[in-house]
Amino acid sequence: MIGLESWGMNVFLRTFVLLMIIRAGGLLDVQGQSPSTVDGAGEPPPLEHLHLGPLFQAGQAGNVKFFDLAPFWVSTHDKGADATEQNILYPLFTRNRFGEHSRSQLLQFLNMTETANDPENPESPEHPIGVTLFPVFFYKQPTTTTDGYWALVPIYGNLENRLFKKHIHFVLFPLYARTEKKDFQTWNFLYPVFHVRRGDQLRGWGIWPLGGYESRDQRQVINSWEEVEEVDGYHKGFALWPFIFWSGREDESGPFERDVAVLPLFRALRSEDRDSTTIGWPFFTYTEDRREEYRELG
Repeated sequence: MIGLESWGMNVFLRTFVLLMIIRAGGLLDVQGQSPSTVDGAGEPPPLEHLHLGPLFQAGQAGNVKFFDLAPFWVSTHDKGADATEQNILYPLFTRNRFGEHSRSQLLQFLNMTETANDPENPESPEHPIGVTLFPVFFYKQPTTTTDGYWALVPIYGNLENRLFKKHIHFVLFPLYARTEKKDFQTWNFLYPVFHVRRGDQLRGWGIWPLGGYESRDQRQVINSWEEVEEVDGYHKGFALWPFIFWSGREDESGPFERDVAVLPLFRALRSEDRDSTTIGWPFFTYTEDRREEYRELG
């Protein structure tokens, strides 16, 4: 058995050396051309792609150079786009760079970003960086267009455009936190037990799971097309969550949709086009749809 293994290793090494010699001499053509084909200078075409089984390949295609030793090391460099992609034991470690912007990550827990500086501002950082050790430490260096921030969870910190929020500020979380999303703010105390919410024609409060209420008046907003759009008002509340809850929507003419539930006893939905009543939720439901003109008992 040892002799067979030694013979196999000897064949592998000789084959590898032979391939390297052929590559160095320019005798191997991977583009489908004959090895005897020459260009205008009378030289054989350069090697552009080398395979060594399914685990290794290296070469160049136009402006793109690549080196794959799967799964240990994979590297691609696009000279034309000034972009680089590198992976080590993917997805253990990855690094992507485009121009002066780069992002590196280790198992998605440790992330580091680097961005381009502002050439018009001599006081701007040369290459502003951001570091995340999720979910404990967050840091981003300020630039001329964005604010910097740092956070050490759960002691103290500020975050910008992270965790689906525009801004987050916390002290001894979950003791206190303030978040900003779109056009309203929420103050949390002993999260998620107590909260107060205020915004553009919006007000709300909650003591979870005992009860809470939130309402917002009809208002005008600027949509993505830079046009004025009417947004319906609403109200919603709960008591002894998740057993009792209610909600409704209204426009300038008044309420047009209501939903009330005391689970599992009943649930009732009333609107202009459709009424639905459930007794012994979710088993017995009667629905009347005036738009589609049908009635259903199920």
